[in-house]
Amino acid sequence: MTETDFDFRLPDGREAAAAVFDLDETLIHGDSTLDWTDWLYRSGTTSDPRYRQVAVEMAHRYREGTLDIHWFVRETAPAVAHLTPVQFNALLTRFVRETVLPKAYPEGAAVIRAAKRRGIPVLIISATVSFIVKPVAEGLGVEEAIGVDVAFRDGIPTGEIVGTPSFRDGKVTRLREWGKAHGIRPEDVIFFTDSRNDLPLAREAGHCAVVNPDDVLRQEALLKGWPILSWGAQAH
Repeated sequence: MTETDFDFRLPDGREAAAAVFDLDETLIHGDSTLDWTDWLYRSGTTSDPRYRQVAVEMAHRYREGTLDIHWFVRETAPAVAHLTPVQFNALLTRFVRETVLPKAYPEGAAVIRAAKRRGIPVLIISATVSFIVKPVAEGLGVEEAIGVDVAFRDGIPTGEIVGTPSFRDGKVTRLREWGKAHGIRPEDVIFFTDSRNDLPLAREAGHCAVVNPDDVLRQEALLKGWPILSWGAQAH
């Protein structure tokens, strides 16, 4: 793909102070949380059918905008509770390398590179747990990443969320915290996302670009004049 410039600016013509990206269905095709559940079965980590049932219910509630993130993290944590830290880290490393990174949209990777060439800070902020988000971000060449932080016990994640989960309105809170630490105001960033669940942050940001948006987000984009981007083989 030919490298291009970062062609996104704030509505008043200023360059964005940061480029902020959602992860699932924005930078990658698919949902890394659902992929993680599938990976636990394919790798032989678990055979208990309840985790697949929980994942299906999670996906449904997410699409409907009714997901309780605390419920989901709590219900899925036991799937890896029997692993040693070495086993867990090896499982996670293979998952990111073999399952998630191959699904990255080339267009998204190109926009990230373009932003970095212009010296624009790049942040990934996702409702996926941070132990997945951070290594995926690293694989995409992004140093700054925020996910749902969970407590660890003896090197293994528990079902307890720590701090504000980066989900729906929580993404606004987490971006404000990150921005305060970096001297960047939310109204000076551009946000890329695919989902209605990110409308709170889309409205908080200085500008938004929607990627293969769901119907609700598409209508908001048309109303607000946000760019509508089609990325990847599943673009529509």
